[in-house]
Amino acid sequence: MLLDEVPASITPREREVVAYLLRGWSNPEIAEALGVSRFTVKQHVAHLIEKFGATDRFEVARAARALGYSQAPESLVQHRRAS
Repeated sequence: MLLDEVPASITPREREVVAYLLRGWSNPEIAEALGVSRFTVKQHVAHLIEKFGATDRFEVARAARALGYSQAPESLVQHRRAS
């Protein structure tokens, strides 16, 4: 069951990951942008899925968007996705 509000237990780093999920970025893209390993991003995504009561990363993004969570400010996003 998805939550009615953004979980208070979300860490600042998880909030950054949510912002990238909202942009549709993949784990490797997020890892590069944040300067962490793909495994670390995978762990953050797994924690977010659990905290949001979601079944996958796409539900996390949908729930976050529905709750008014927005994408990261441009100053936070250092690398652009290759189109």
